[in-house]
This record gives sequence, C-alpha cells and structure tokens, in this order.
Amino acid sequence: MSWLSALLGTVRSTTQAAGARGKVQARILGAEDEHERVQPYGFTSRPIAGAECIALPTGGNHDELVVIVIGDRRYSIALAAGEVAISDDRGQKIHLTQSGGIVIVGKDVTVTCGTATLSASTVLLGDGSGGRRRVVREGDIVTGATLVSVSGGPVTGAIAIAGSTTQVTAS
Repeated sequence: MSWLSALLGTVRSTTQAAGARGKVQARILGAEDEHERVQPYGFTSRPIAGAECIALPTGGNHDELVVIVIGDRRYSIALAAGEVAISDDRGQKIHLTQSGGIVIVGKDVTVTCGTATLSASTVLLGDGSGGRRRVVREGDIVTGATLVSVSGGPVTGAIAIAGSTTQVTAS
C-alpha cells in the first residue's frame, strides 16, 4: 500500500464553528478519530458522512493528521474542460460554463446588497414549468403581446394601450 492510499479516509461526521477550523471524524489508517481540517480561503463547507478525505501527517507524525481535502463523488456533476462548479448533495449548484454562461440552480436564491445592476438586452423570467416570459422595463414598447399586469408602484408618463384590454387600473 502506498503512503498516499494509506492516508485516504472516509468521513463519518463534521463540525464547523464560526471562526474556528472545522473538525472531521474520519476513518484513516484503519482507525477512526477526530482530525482538524483545513479549508481554502473564502470557502467553507460541511461535508456529509460518506465523503472521502485525504489527510497529511503534521511534521511527519502519523499520529497527528490534518485533513486537507474532502470530496464526494456521489454528488459530483459532469463538467466540460475548463468549467468550474460549486454543488451539493441536494442538486443546488453554481456552474460557470465553457460557453461563458453562469447557471445557478437552487430552491430559493437570495441576493442581499446595496445596489444590484442587471445589464442585458433581454430579461426573461421562468414560470416554473419551463416557460419563460420577457420582463417589460421602463421605456419598453410592447406590441403584439399580452400584458398581464403592471404593479409595484406609481406609473408615470404616458400609457398607450392598443388592442383588446380587459382591465386597466391606475391609482
């Protein structure tokens, strides 16, 4: 057995306290023990039981192991050459695609910031069933489409409506 394969282990459980290095309960070198784990700057994760880890001895002492990498092939996603993704066991992900796109998948997405700027020639919102609708923005001219509703605040300026209209409400 090579020294590297001897330092491969299986995660049993993890802990992560704010401001502290995480701990991992793992079976490495035939023994189950709690080890300190190091994570890359800016990234924090709490792997689930069954993930795989690699540990290195500190100062060459195999009694003092530090877990340096934890991965879980059960939840890895297929990527093209050069792509990058963050994903978890629930199917949530942020995927930087080879074509230059960014795919974000999650049950809910929350953005908290001072100012959010979206620059796009067309903005489409999904309806949850695979269909998409164009977002109408200030200054857009809508022709040949069905305008479902306008809400969210006062409407200023001229409003021109052509075609059949079932209800127009202004306040």
